[in-house]
Amino acid sequence: MTPEALTDEKIVAFLDGELTPEEDADMALAIANSADVAARVEALALDMDELTAQFEDVLASAPDMTVAEIQADWSWLRVAAAALVLIGAGVVGGFGLSQWTRGAPDWHQAVADYQTLYTTETLAAVPQPSVVQAAGLRVVSQAVGMELTAASVAIPGLTFQRAQILRHKGQALGQLAYLDRSGNPIAFCIMSGRSGEEGAEVQELAGLNAVTWQTGGHGFIIIGPVAPDALTQAQEVLAARL
Repeated sequence: MTPEALTDEKIVAFLDGELTPEEDADMALAIANSADVAARVEALALDMDELTAQFEDVLASAPDMTVAEIQADWSWLRVAAAALVLIGAGVVGGFGLSQWTRGAPDWHQAVADYQTLYTTETLAAVPQPSVVQAAGLRVVSQAVGMELTAASVAIPGLTFQRAQILRHKGQALGQLAYLDRSGNPIAFCIMSGRSGEEGAEVQELAGLNAVTWQTGGHGFIIIGPVAPDALTQAQEVLAARL
């Protein structure tokens, strides 16, 4: 699959887990072999909750729409939003949205709010081949400035499902998704450009348990509907490697 053959709709389908395993594998190779494709994937992997908030005034004045109509337009909104970002940033040095943000929550809270939408089926319904998982890790590594491999992010008792780029206040936010043995969805998220106390802190956010920490200019959070001890053990494993 050549970069020229990739449409935005195809990339959106990849991000939403709607491609066949063969198409996923082709897309993973394209991401691994082309910086331009990787940049387009990152641009299209926008945090749509945050973006929708930026258009709230427009949406409030728009005609009433049914849920089905809104869902039908969702992929188009993602493509259009990414196009605006690419044009504004010139596809160079990141894809900032800071000029669009207003009153966005702290990134820990944003991650927690997003994670409350996850279910077992969210991650288990469309299993990704290892080559696609590896490609996702490379995209996240590039975006957050930290080398991530399948070995370095493996957590005992958790099954790695996928890696993707979200965005908060104009910064790339890497999300690694896991399932535990009971099928509980767990997220490990990374942001660069973070500073502050480096010790781990156990928190409760949006009804979920979480462990947050910072080191080497990166901020981390691991969160899910499981006991704090399980997350603390996972945090210790990740902190020792990363």
